[in-house]
This record gives sequence, C-alpha cells and structure tokens, in this order.
Amino acid sequence: MLIVRPDGDIAHAGVSLAPMRKTAGMSVGILDNRKDNAGRLLAGVRNELVARVAARVGAVFQKSYVNIPATLQAIVGLTETCDLVLIGSGD
Repeated sequence: MLIVRPDGDIAHAGVSLAPMRKTAGMSVGILDNRKDNAGRLLAGVRNELVARVAARVGAVFQKSYVNIPATLQAIVGLTETCDLVLIGSGD
C-alpha cells in the first residue's frame, strides 16, 4: 500500500489484504450514504472489481438522507443479493 501524506512524504505500509475466497461471479452491491461524491467513488470501486476479478454488478441502495440509518429494506436487499457490499465514504 502506498501512502501519500499531505506534507509530500511518501511511505509504504507493510499491509497485506486477506485473500478473497470467491471472486469470479461475486456480486458487488453499494449502499450510498449520500455524502458528496460517495456514489461516484463507490461505483468506481465496484466497476474496478467487475473489470479486474470478473465480479457482477449487484444491488444499489441509497439512503434518503446522510444522517439517518439505512432502511431495513436496503439492508435485507443487500445481504440477500450481494457477496460484497461497499458502504458509504467518509469526509
């Protein structure tokens, strides 16, 4: 992992990701928290997974407002139809 700090220094973290058990055909869903550009960021990550590991586009749910929890319908829909869910983004 390459870490680029605001002061211009670059560091390499000794981080390795856990192997994914299943990649080809896995369904990648999104829960968009409605923060600025969250949907665009999450869709970009999902599209990269689709392209790189032969994943499928899964369900996309969007919260009605940033400061409220996701609906039960969204949570159930994502857990029942997706192998991996990308959730929101921070500021």
